[in-house]
Amino acid sequence: MPEVSPTIIQKAIKVIKDKKQDLHILSLSVIRRAGSITPFKSDKISNAIKKAFLAQTKIQNNKNKDKEQKDSIHRMVEGLTNKVVAALTRRIADGDMIHIEDIQDQVELALMRDEHHKVARAYVLYREQRAASRYHTKKLKEQAGEKVSSMMVTKRDGSTEPVSLDKITNRISVLSTGLSIDPITVAQKAIPGLFNEITSTEIDSYLSETAASLTVEHPDYSYLAARIKANSLHKKTPGFIIATKNLFEDGLLKESYYKKVIENAEEIESIIDYDQDYHFDYFALTTLTRAYLLKYKNETIERPQDLWMRVAINVSCDEFDSNKVKKTYMALSNGQYTHATPTLFNSGLKMQQLSSCFLIGMEDDSIEGIFNTIKDCALISKTAGGIGMHAHNIRASGSRIKSTNGKSNGLIPFLKIFNETAKSVDQGGGKRKGSFAVYLEPWHADIEKFLELRKNTGAEEFRARDLFYALWIPDLFMKRVKNNEDWTLMSEHECPGLSDNYGDDFDNLYTKYEKKYPHLEKIKARSLMS
Repeated sequence: MPEVSPTIIQKAIKVIKDKKQDLHILSLSVIRRAGSITPFKSDKISNAIKKAFLAQTKIQNNKNKDKEQKDSIHRMVEGLTNKVVAALTRRIADGDMIHIEDIQDQVELALMRDEHHKVARAYVLYREQRAASRYHTKKLKEQAGEKVSSMMVTKRDGSTEPVSLDKITNRISVLSTGLSIDPITVAQKAIPGLFNEITSTEIDSYLSETAASLTVEHPDYSYLAARIKANSLHKKTPGFIIATKNLFEDGLLKESYYKKVIENAEEIESIIDYDQDYHFDYFALTTLTRAYLLKYKNETIERPQDLWMRVAINVSCDEFDSNKVKKTYMALSNGQYTHATPTLFNSGLKMQQLSSCFLIGMEDDSIEGIFNTIKDCALISKTAGGIGMHAHNIRASGSRIKSTNGKSNGLIPFLKIFNETAKSVDQGGGKRKGSFAVYLEPWHADIEKFLELRKNTGAEEFRARDLFYALWIPDLFMKRVKNNEDWTLMSEHECPGLSDNYGDDFDNLYTKYEKKYPHLEKIKARSLMS
């Protein structure tokens, strides 16, 4: 009979011992604080130790952090878990039960023995905080009494169950990790607003709004409010790939973009990091949800990280390049930069208008020219573009109209039409108000009426408060202000070319018209400036 190596015997003994330990563990049960009994699971110990290490080292599954440090933590967690399990199984017989506090005591002891003193201290503090939270939750339940005990909540799948204060307070506590806030305060303020047959979505919304209302006490409440909102959004949305399929089938996305996503779905999913959605404050996430995240059947289907990924895929390359997409996505996700609003609105969509600002001039001083310009502005605003427009070439009020032998009403009535266009044709279909800026030079004879268009007082027919107004100031005007000299008001149809010249050319042309038309109205330059 051949001789067996001692090493092989030792390995065999270890395998037998490990199997016995596994069987022993499977036979154990855990007594929870409420008295319920659940099977013993070593992975829960691993998770608790891992969270203690991550909290201490401030690594929250961030892909940018050092991989070696994460691997080191993983090895330490695995070793400590084995020690805790071994300590528990040595002193407990098959089929016995362990109290949850005994398990946590062993975790604390293992951390101290391995000289992880800072982590052990953090773990002790965590236990104390959880104990305090349980105490306050108990008091909260006593105060709420019969009101909450008789309430039912409708879950997202349509099923119903009793409202659980434990679930509410535990959820707030978990989402409060790392924030300088009191979860119980949020729960106390939220509970009076609960009602029978409330939906889980309504509970999330109410908790988020309650936390946001406490921002005046500490800014971290804004982050808690956003985390609750993000967590709720994650429950309602399917993730990037399925969202893309639904949006394409709905006719919103362009085919070339859709093909890039489907052909590289696995690579995209390995890049996207939904934990980053928990880094917004309440105002930022609310704004993204309201205006920027795409909708499907009138419900938000995107998450913030889906938005960044959609933009990254669309702007980084014609053909899918994993490195370029990842680099762009990570920069957007980490807040290192962002794109203009139209790019965020329209990336990947059939409507590929990604530019933010358009500068145009009034086409012509005629009915056709003015209304063609209004049409152009409406089309630009429809696709989320902002507009800067000069209106120098529109004749001033009182000027003669040759075709009708009448007199012009001037610039102001037409600006009121532009004002209504900006209100009616908002950016992106209800996502953002239209934004029109109108520029005028101070020599225009309607300049004084122009400067009063945004005033709150005065006749409404001379007000257009939804436009933005600006002046193009020639150097000659400022010289006249400095010297307290007169300034002559003109109209483009009578004095052409002023808006096309600057510097000495403008000065020469302007003074030429002053000499040629001495009847033109004059005012003090300082009076206009003031």
